[in-house]
Amino acid sequence: MLSPKFTRQAALVRAFVLPAILIYSLWMCWPATKYYFNTDDIASMGIARLSTYSQDLGSIFSVWNNHGRLAGSLFFRTLYDLFGFTALPFRLGSLLFCLLNLVLLNALLARLVRNSWVRYVAMLAAAFNGCFWSIYASAAIITDVLCLTFTLAGLLYYATTRRHPVGLARIVILALITVLAIAAKELGFALPVILMLFELVVEPGELPGYDWQDFKKAIPGLAVPFAVALVAGLGTIRSSAVYAMGAYRPEFTPARFLETLTAHSDLLVFRWFALPTEAWIAVWVALLLLALLSRSRVAIFGWCFYQVALLPMAFSTPRQDAYVLYVAFAGLLMFFAALLDRVVLRLPVLTATTLLGVLSCLIVYVQFFELRNPQFTPGGMSTVQSLAEDVLRSQPTIRPGADVLLVDDEFGQEGNQPVMIVRLVYADNTLHVWRRPGGAPGEMPPSPDLKFDHIFRFVGGHYVQDKQ
Repeated sequence: MLSPKFTRQAALVRAFVLPAILIYSLWMCWPATKYYFNTDDIASMGIARLSTYSQDLGSIFSVWNNHGRLAGSLFFRTLYDLFGFTALPFRLGSLLFCLLNLVLLNALLARLVRNSWVRYVAMLAAAFNGCFWSIYASAAIITDVLCLTFTLAGLLYYATTRRHPVGLARIVILALITVLAIAAKELGFALPVILMLFELVVEPGELPGYDWQDFKKAIPGLAVPFAVALVAGLGTIRSSAVYAMGAYRPEFTPARFLETLTAHSDLLVFRWFALPTEAWIAVWVALLLLALLSRSRVAIFGWCFYQVALLPMAFSTPRQDAYVLYVAFAGLLMFFAALLDRVVLRLPVLTATTLLGVLSCLIVYVQFFELRNPQFTPGGMSTVQSLAEDVLRSQPTIRPGADVLLVDDEFGQEGNQPVMIVRLVYADNTLHVWRRPGGAPGEMPPSPDLKFDHIFRFVGGHYVQDKQ
């Protein structure tokens, strides 16, 4: 039997583990704060400034118009209004939400996993993932980060209040969290299904004698998130600009689903190797059988969480960047933590401690290896930085409504990018920005008679202003 002194010492050590993991996560991600804005950041920030706070909030809470990743727009507009066109606050804002997600995941695992040290090993694996470098280095991916924030918050709230009487406050909070998850990204549509899976898979193991009457009591709490998702989904299908884009337009065929499954699975293993589709299907089936044979309801739920979280994008064009797995990855952590929990409980203390120590060292080794060899890095940073810094250096201020011409810029068919950059640099959407030559589809050339207020030419790697 452990002495009271040893028990107190162990409790004291555990109190410092989570803060240490958070500090470790921030330290590992810190190099990303040195990154400048990339082209996706510019697109997100430029679009965010086309509407107002009240318009975005009105669209979010009207539910029917809750599409276009409006939570991300609020993030960009808020930080831009506070700090202007400066990259560091946006990087720090993203990392703070990543840390919040670790705290939420830790609280959820504390409910699902009995051994606290198993939970800390899972948290160590969540602290940093080289595949998610775009999450840390691109503010545009705040959509995925916020989606996980609200998904974990919704699941944690549901799990915490499941046995409370169903009241108006609980239903409203669940509806609000669902609205915000969907406002972050379309992956949020999976939240109601995740909540139902938790009710059907995890709850019966925690509540002795669980039967149909217990499920009936949960129906009001589940029905509202499903209703919210249904209304928002119909509105998204009707007019979402995101789903109108070719890369996001779904193709509901078995071939597309299998193509996406294979692409996501390859990303999950850092692309160290690639397997044919049949092999990946066998791997996922084997993992599900392992969860079933272990009789771990949490492991089954974690497996289902991963698959369901990716369903909203399972029929779109497969992405080549692993940030798309950020939300679903939480399910895999639950899966492996639950299985490891079962193993550790059956081992002698010394053997279990050795196993957890070895796994921790292996996780840290892989994380360091991936940090030094990031495969997924946002693009276009030098192109954006060159235009933004050069024009501001040569012309600190520009009058509202001025006509600006860019000659021989680097953006090719990305016609909206230089327009957004110039307007963001000077915080003025009234500026008219023209390009010569153009190159973007549908781009209107400037009139030959137009007198430009400022002309910037790209010469020798820099933008130089013509003297007028």
